[in-house]
Amino acid sequence: MTQPPENELGPHSYERFARLPFNQAIDERLLAMGPRRVGSHTDLATGSGAVIGHCLRLGMYEGASWNATGVDVDSDGLAVAAARFKHLGDHVRFIESGIQEEILGIEPASQDLVTFFNAIHLTDPTLSLREAARIAKPGATLLVSSAYEQSAMPEPAGRMLLSAMITARKTLVAQGFTEFPRTENLMKHSNRDYRDMAEAAGFIDVEIVTHEAQMDRVALKAIFDSRDFAQGVFPAVPLDEAAAALVASIDPMLERFHTDTLPRNYMLLKATRAGLPEE
Repeated sequence: MTQPPENELGPHSYERFARLPFNQAIDERLLAMGPRRVGSHTDLATGSGAVIGHCLRLGMYEGASWNATGVDVDSDGLAVAAARFKHLGDHVRFIESGIQEEILGIEPASQDLVTFFNAIHLTDPTLSLREAARIAKPGATLLVSSAYEQSAMPEPAGRMLLSAMITARKTLVAQGFTEFPRTENLMKHSNRDYRDMAEAAGFIDVEIVTHEAQMDRVALKAIFDSRDFAQGVFPAVPLDEAAAALVASIDPMLERFHTDTLPRNYMLLKATRAGLPEE
């Protein structure tokens, strides 16, 4: 499946990070934990449809009336996704919606597969998992990933990121910025918490594995430059300046710790919707 051209992504797009080979390998490892073939699939926080693209390339959709639905609040990303999959007609559609409430247009118990890749930490997991359970058929599969589970920062990653944030903040102070409000902690939940929340929502047979990744300069630049990351770290600073200061902090950070990569753990979760599968 063709990726969106670079010039269609817009500045500070997360897609530049999502399309990197190491990130795609994580997505494919999680998809390999799920069913080989599905007839209906909803991808939560779909962005520009990367996961749907993976599923197409892997030949996961079957049946004459297979359908895939991407859901996101980002209208710009959805516009790129809609253009990317336009040739597939009614088989693929996109809905602009939050996922912490009922998603209009997706019937209850209608999906064979629900995916939620590296975004659950940006929501209230209790609410988003409840919505995932609402749309999943009995026996359907849920696949979730997150780079912000509590064990996501193996040493020395935490100290490395703190060093980069301090360097970037000094750069911004030198530019005249003075307001640096406390940012939200995205690493609030443990593997145990996610297991409990999935089971409370109506999922069973919850399996969680840890994927150990190494983020090199290219990956670090892509994520530090992305809109959500830069605004999350420095919400009171204009996006361009925040992203530039963060990107400029990468080389000093790596040099200080005598390394070329930053370690990061990804939580990969698979679960099954409770109830007997439909005939």
